[in-house]
Amino acid sequence: MPGGGLISAALSHAFSLFVAVSVSLNISGGHVNPAVTFAAFIGGHITFYRSVLYWIAQLIGSVVALLLLKFATGGLDTSAYAHRGGATPWNAVIFEIMMTFSLVYTVYATTIDPKKGNTEVIAPIAIGFIVGANTLTAGGLYGAVMNPAMAFGQAVDSWKWESHWIYWLGPFVGAAIAALVYETIFLDSQNTYEQLPSKDTSAYALRGGATPWNAVIFEIMMTFSLVYTVYATTIDPKKGNTEVIAPIAIGFIVGANTLTAGGLYGAVMNPAMAFGQAVDSWKWESHWIYWLGPFVGAAIAALVYETIFLDSQNTYEQLPSKDTSAYALRGGATPWNAVIFEIMMTFSLVYTVYATTIDPKKGNTEVIAPIAIGFIVGANTLTAGGLYGAVMNPAMAFGQAVDSWKWESHWIYWLGPFVGAAIAALVYETIFLDSQNTYEQLPSKTKDF
Repeated sequence: MPGGGLISAALSHAFSLFVAVSVSLNISGGHVNPAVTFAAFIGGHITFYRSVLYWIAQLIGSVVALLLLKFATGGLDTSAYAHRGGATPWNAVIFEIMMTFSLVYTVYATTIDPKKGNTEVIAPIAIGFIVGANTLTAGGLYGAVMNPAMAFGQAVDSWKWESHWIYWLGPFVGAAIAALVYETIFLDSQNTYEQLPSKDTSAYALRGGATPWNAVIFEIMMTFSLVYTVYATTIDPKKGNTEVIAPIAIGFIVGANTLTAGGLYGAVMNPAMAFGQAVDSWKWESHWIYWLGPFVGAAIAALVYETIFLDSQNTYEQLPSKDTSAYALRGGATPWNAVIFEIMMTFSLVYTVYATTIDPKKGNTEVIAPIAIGFIVGANTLTAGGLYGAVMNPAMAFGQAVDSWKWESHWIYWLGPFVGAAIAALVYETIFLDSQNTYEQLPSKTKDF
């Protein structure tokens, strides 16, 4: 699938799913996907009888949609999903497991977890973002289905069933794992939760009764999803030219993850951001969480992607100009060019975080903040990704350096982000959050959507 076609597919998928979940969330739960229904059944949130009814409805809807599309377009070819570029069926299965896991834990975190409160707006946006990011990440090679009903509709229409089992096995396994993990770790019946308080304006903090180890596990999962998105869209040589796809995918994944867990666990994925706030507030009690989680998640993602998808035993037609190891400077850029760029980009990221999640004058920003953070990451990656790496996150650089064992330029992606984060935190606190400044407090938003 050409880059432009993949972007169109990802954006249309994200937007249409946002609408579908929005209109059906309060009626049926907004599943729109047999794998999500299966996860809800595994977690005990829906009966088996209702699950079967949902599956039937979802499969019928998919087949009817494909037939109507073919009729409306005068016989458009809607051939079945297939894996490309030398990818094996089991590569595709593992990718489907990982992507459906990220989708279903997003569904759990934004629609099922009672600690999130009213998520009628957040949930559809987060679910749309995660699907858009995953489609951009793997759609060109593995199908990026995450939804057996979509694969079923195309298989019925084209009557091609050779690889169809991939798009049932992967999503159902990923959905089951996500449901069991979320239920066991985050929805344990022994945990009692207090309703989320208003803004904590200091360092990242746990809310709603979440434990430090809950947060560590969430940081591992979110950073894993971020780093495998980076690998799939910027490092994997099979993807070809991804200068446009990569920033959109990375922005989407950051936005989705922040929507998913930002209200409870911080959703940092980036030690530099946590460092900036900790320096300013001098609160270090939970700071270790935002190092341990991102570093473990980044290292696992790098090792998994390299081992499974970039294994040297797999032969692919080599696409030009890919550096598949650690972040590297290109086009004659010097290390200090890169440091300055990392300072500026991380500054813009951290002040966006401050302005949309910490500043008490902003009121309720559960929707605005993740979108803004995702957009700034995407914009910065588009701006400097081709020359300087556009990391803004030491954990991402660490994962690649561990895997490739190339450390020559690694210091750049610590020094730049940490300096940028510290400057942003000090500037915002001094100028905009100075205790001597008095502001009329904006009322909190209680409107139900």
